[in-house]
Amino acid sequence: MKSKQKSRLKWMLLPCFIGLTCYFSSERTKGADGLNVNIDSHPIDRSNGASYASMLEQAQKSVVSVYTAELVQYLRYSGSSRDDLLREFLGLPPMNRRGSNVETHKVPQGVGSGVILNANGYIITNNHVISNQQGGVADEILVRLSSGKEYKARVVGRDSKTDVAVLKVNAKGLSFAKVANSEQAKVGDVVFAIGNPMGVGLTVTSGIISAKNRNIGVYGMDGYENFIQTDASINPGNSGGALVDIKGRLIGINSAIVSRSGGNVGIGFAIPSNLAVNISTQLTKTGKVNRRTIGVYIAPISEAEAQHLGLSKKSVVVQRVLADTAAAKAGILPGDVITHINGRGLEGAGGLRSSIAHLKKGDVITIDLWRNNKHRVKLSIE
Repeated sequence: MKSKQKSRLKWMLLPCFIGLTCYFSSERTKGADGLNVNIDSHPIDRSNGASYASMLEQAQKSVVSVYTAELVQYLRYSGSSRDDLLREFLGLPPMNRRGSNVETHKVPQGVGSGVILNANGYIITNNHVISNQQGGVADEILVRLSSGKEYKARVVGRDSKTDVAVLKVNAKGLSFAKVANSEQAKVGDVVFAIGNPMGVGLTVTSGIISAKNRNIGVYGMDGYENFIQTDASINPGNSGGALVDIKGRLIGINSAIVSRSGGNVGIGFAIPSNLAVNISTQLTKTGKVNRRTIGVYIAPISEAEAQHLGLSKKSVVVQRVLADTAAAKAGILPGDVITHINGRGLEGAGGLRSSIAHLKKGDVITIDLWRNNKHRVKLSIE
C-alpha cells in the first residue's frame, strides 16, 4: 500500500518538475529580464481624515490580552498500576505511597482582553474572562501588554451582575485609556473594537453604534444591563476589550455577542464606559458595589394595556410602593405606569433597574408617569 502511494506521488510531482525544467530552460534561452514591479513609496496623506492609524496606534497601547489557567495537582508515585488493579480485585488495601510526590500542572483555561485604566496598573475586564468553570476566580491570570511584556495579575474586585472585574498588575508608567462620556454617544457614531479575538493577537475592527440601552437578558434576572450595540466585529477573546470612538476614547467594554454559530454576525454588545467606570471605582475602593433603588416593585406592561393607553411596550407598571422610600416621598402610587426617566424612554424593567442602580446618593431624577393622564414627579436618590 505504501509503495503504491509513493509511486502515485512520484507521478504527481513529475509533471511539475518537468514543467519547471521547461520554464527555466525557456527563460534562459529567450534571455527574458523577468518580472519587474515598481513600488510607489509615497505615504498616504492621513491629514485629511482618510485614516485612523495615528489615533488607533495610541489607543491600542491601553488594551491588553488576558490569559487564565487552572493549576491541577496529581499524585505521582513509584509502583505499578497493574499491582493496584490486582490488589483492588483481591480486596486488598492500596500499596503504601511512601516516596510519592505531588506535581502541579498548569492547564490553559481561557483568553480575553482588558483595558488599562491608569498608569499604576489597574485594568478593567469582564468577570467571565477571569472566572473558572465553577464561577470562582481562575487560579492564574496573566496579562500581556501591547509591547509584549507580561505580568501576573491579581483580582481587586468583581461584579457578576454587570460582568465587570478589576485586575491589578505590579507595573507603573503604563499607557492608559482616555474615557469618554458614554451618555453622549449616538447611534451612527463610528467606533472601533480592540481586543484579542480567538487569541490571534491584538486586533482592531470598525463599525458604528447600532443601538443604545440594550437589555438582552444575558446576565439573568439579577443582572444589570444597559448595552451599547455595535456591528464592529466582536468574537470570543474580545471580551473585556475596548470599544473606542473616533478620538480613541473608551466608550464601552466589549462583553457579548448574539450568534448562532459562536462567531461574529454583526451584533455585539459593550458595557457603556460610564457604567463600567462606576463599577470599577467602587470595586477598587471597597471591593463591592452599592446599588440604589427608589422603593418600588415593578412589572412589564401588557401589550394590550400599552396599546390601549398609547404607551411604549417597554414602560413598566408599579405594583407596590415601599413606605418611607424615595418613591413614596415623591408620591408614586401603585398602578402608576413609568414611561420615562430624565426624559428618556425606558428599556423595560431591566433598563429601569439599571438606570437607577448606579446613580449616586443625592442625585435628583425626573420620572414621567401615566396616571389617568401624564404626570411628572421628581425624587432624590437615597
